[in-house]
Amino acid sequence: MTLVNLRPYRNALMLSATLALGLWIGEARAATSIHPIQTQFGETGSTIELASRRRFSVGARASRYRVGGFRRGGTCLADGSEVTPLSPPLAAEELDAADDLPVDVTTADRPVFFIHVPELAESTPAQFTLQNEAGTEELANATFQLSGEAGIVGLQPATLSQELVPGDIYYWQMAIQCSADSPDQNPVVSGWITVAEKTEPLDGTVFDQAVTLVEDGIWQDAVLLLAQARLNAPDEAAATVADEDWQAVMDGAGLADFADEPIVGIMQQ
Repeated sequence: MTLVNLRPYRNALMLSATLALGLWIGEARAATSIHPIQTQFGETGSTIELASRRRFSVGARASRYRVGGFRRGGTCLADGSEVTPLSPPLAAEELDAADDLPVDVTTADRPVFFIHVPELAESTPAQFTLQNEAGTEELANATFQLSGEAGIVGLQPATLSQELVPGDIYYWQMAIQCSADSPDQNPVVSGWITVAEKTEPLDGTVFDQAVTLVEDGIWQDAVLLLAQARLNAPDEAAATVADEDWQAVMDGAGLADFADEPIVGIMQQ
């Protein structure tokens, strides 16, 4: 596989990423206030206050230029359907260019990459690659079999050619292999990720922990926490709470379109 040389797109961005990581760690939490949300249940008219549903903002993140070859449409997708990375949009002040993508943050040694995949006509393979920032080294190249069900899919390459280095930035790409004869028509999505130093274990509910991670800019870990809670809910009551937690975070992060989407699964390959 030909590696893409990404260096020409950004020559001075490591500095911005370093500054952004400093903001994530030093961001004051004292300004966070509690805003209960009123929730109605059935036809009883009874109302409870969910004090844990506090308002929050997505922590500052660096950005990188969108690499050429990006395609969301494809021959195996219905008209108007798109494959979309699950990442909050950048704030206006974070954008350097119209096509900038956020650099999402994880503390995981083996990150899980979350992508929304629309319904496919049948089970279809997807190729996932992970490269260093310069595009000169490939750290992972794995093929995942998508079920065809619409929803959020987590992809975790089980084997990396080298450990991810905290502070370094990496480029990932997923191509759904709709057609072997016309690969240039296959839908492709991509993004950037960086690794932060591991933090101390967080206290509180899953929602509280997820909000803390989001406010610190560690988006990938927050999504993994929420997705695992939905997948592993032991009963209907827990599943309801996990779904509400997911919806609240998606709405608050500017991803309301994915608030009601199911978690299809987390695949490792």
